[in-house]
Order: sequence, then C-alpha cells, then structure tokens
Amino acid sequence: MFKKAIILTITLLVVFTATLAILLQVLSPGFSKGSQSSTFLQESQIKNDFDNLIRLRYNQYLQKYDKNYKQTFEYLNGLNTFKNNIAIIDKYNQNQKSFVLKANRFSDLSVEEFKRLYTGRPQTSQNIINSSSSEQDQTVDQDNTNNSTNKSGKLNTKIIESRDILKLPESFDWRQKNVITSVKDQGGCGGCYCFTMIAALESALLIKNKEKYQGIDLSEQQIIDCSVNYGAFGCNGGFEFQAGYLMTNTRVAFEKLYPYLGRNKECNKTLSNDSSVPPIKQTLYKTGRHSSIMKMTLMNQPYAIGISSSSEVFRFYSSGVITSYDCSQNIDHSVLLIGWGKTNYNLEYWIIKNQWGTSWGENGYVKVMINNDGLSPCQVGFDLTIPVV
Repeated sequence: MFKKAIILTITLLVVFTATLAILLQVLSPGFSKGSQSSTFLQESQIKNDFDNLIRLRYNQYLQKYDKNYKQTFEYLNGLNTFKNNIAIIDKYNQNQKSFVLKANRFSDLSVEEFKRLYTGRPQTSQNIINSSSSEQDQTVDQDNTNNSTNKSGKLNTKIIESRDILKLPESFDWRQKNVITSVKDQGGCGGCYCFTMIAALESALLIKNKEKYQGIDLSEQQIIDCSVNYGAFGCNGGFEFQAGYLMTNTRVAFEKLYPYLGRNKECNKTLSNDSSVPPIKQTLYKTGRHSSIMKMTLMNQPYAIGISSSSEVFRFYSSGVITSYDCSQNIDHSVLLIGWGKTNYNLEYWIIKNQWGTSWGENGYVKVMINNDGLSPCQVGFDLTIPVV
C-alpha cells in the first residue's frame, strides 16, 4: 500500500513537471502561439480597463448633469452613445487645433434625440441651400402680414447709404455696447426660433433707448404659445419669420408676467400696455448674403440666423473657432448673430449667441470662421431675420 502511494506521488510529480514545462514554453516570448495568447490576454485586459474607465466617466457624467435612467437598457444605450461620442470628441481634438470639443449634457443623446429636444427649426435641406437665390428678400410689416412673398429692397438700400463697405472695422461686438441680454436655456423645448427673435428684439429696443429698456427681459413663452396662429408649432418647431408675424401684430409681454415653462400651452391674449412692449414695425427676412453685407447689416442691430447644429462639431463645441465644414448639414436651429472678430493669426470669425445655457460653448457663445466667398461652416450666412422697432 505504501509502495503504491509512493508510485502515485512520483507519477503526479512527473505530470506536474511536464505540464509546468509546457506552460512555460507556451508563455515564453519565443513561442508563437504563446505570444498570440499573451497578446490577446493583454488586449482583453486593456479593453476591460478602457470600458471600466468609460463607465466611471459616464457615471460621473450622469451625476454632474443630474440624469437618472430608471431602466437598465436605457442606461446601457446611453452608455454606448456616450462611449461613441467620447471617441469622436477625442478624434477631433487630436486632429485639429482651431477649436476644442468636450463632453456636455448632450453626450449621451443620439442625433435624433438631440434634434427632437434641443433644436426646433424645421430642417432646411442642403438641396434648398444650394439652389437658394442670393437676392431673395421679404418684408413683413403691420400692414402686410398676410403677404409672405412681398419683395423689398429697403434694407439693402438703407445699409448701402449708411455704411461704407471699405470702412468696416476689423472686429465688432454688440456685447461691448451692453445691448445683449443674458444667455438663456430653451431646455427640452424646440422653441429656438422664439428665443432668437426675442433676443433680437431685446437688443433692438436697447439700441433704440437704452435708458428706457435697461434690464429688459421679454417672454419667449408667449411667442411659443401664440405663434401657432401664424403657422409655427410651439415647442415642436417653427421659423423666425413666423415669430416675426406674431410680433408685428401683438404686444410682447415681459418675462415676469408671462414666464417660461418650456412646453406648449394656450395663448394668453390679454396683455396690458404696462405689461408688454408695442408690436414691432416689420420683420425683414434675407437669404444668401455675402459676409460684407451681413457685417453692414449687423452694425445696425443683432439678428437671428439659421444654423446647422446637429453635428458633433457644434453639439460638443467648447471653445475656439469652428473651421470644419463637417457641421455644414441641414439647417435645424436658430441663433443670434452679434458680431465678428479676428484671431491673432488672422482668422476671421462670427460671434454667435446660442440658447443652450452658459455651460455650453464659451459661456453660451460660439465662434465660427467667416468665409468671404460663400457660406461659412455650419451654414452661417444662409439666411437672416431682423425685427425692426
């Protein structure tokens, strides 16, 4: 019995030694299959570490923006979208130096979710943009709000008489004149067209009489609720000129008396003179303007423009000057053009005010390269809408 135990022990030692020798050979650098196995294990570990890091960043992201997914599949879908967007952000930041992208509150949203919640202007397709005439002008005034095809050269004539193109300054920013009101946040309501027209009106009134209108804050909610009577869809989207139609026929309420809710509700038509400002005189709508004409127009007052906002370049913009035409897709958003400038390496740019809060971009603003020979990136220059007071 004792002899059998010794034989069994020796046999096990031999098997163990042989197995150990084989394992050492397999794992040695000189053994090709072992090298492949080792590399696979290392790559697998790196992938696991990366996934764990992304998951950690994602959980921190959810906490920062106070997001809470109740269902596991929602969490995982958001995580996958976040992971893909982070990869895109990193790629842009590595391949160019003129602007910086970073993760923000949109980073776990698909493009479709983002468009539905944070844009609001019905898409103007690339085909329409390419075929647009450079001289399509429309004027909507208090006596002509039902004629949307009325052609007018009033704005162009006025500008040419009052501004000399050769005397345009190198930079111009309405913020320096204290006539730009605070950056707002449209939230999950597609009322961008209302926000930009209200912002343009507030600036126009401050330019007209700064002392009288100091601290002015007008109601976007009123425009959202009541512009449906002029073809818009409230929080489901609309055009700037539709808001303009309303503003030429209706007194515009102060924010404190008609506060923002971020959702559609019935239009309140009961406004007293002391709770609102008078209707605007007219709305001017222009398309396909050259940068010099846009600048001359801008020196009169800030105005609303359409922009392409759904690309990663615009959604995740953080700072710098957007030079990439990757964001030049369908126009789906409305913003306020307030000025222009030039970098220390002579790159001209537009200064644009958005309404996604101050945590987006440069405290709510974005700079986009000026193209003097056509549309700038993100389709800046395709159209502009001006409320005249």
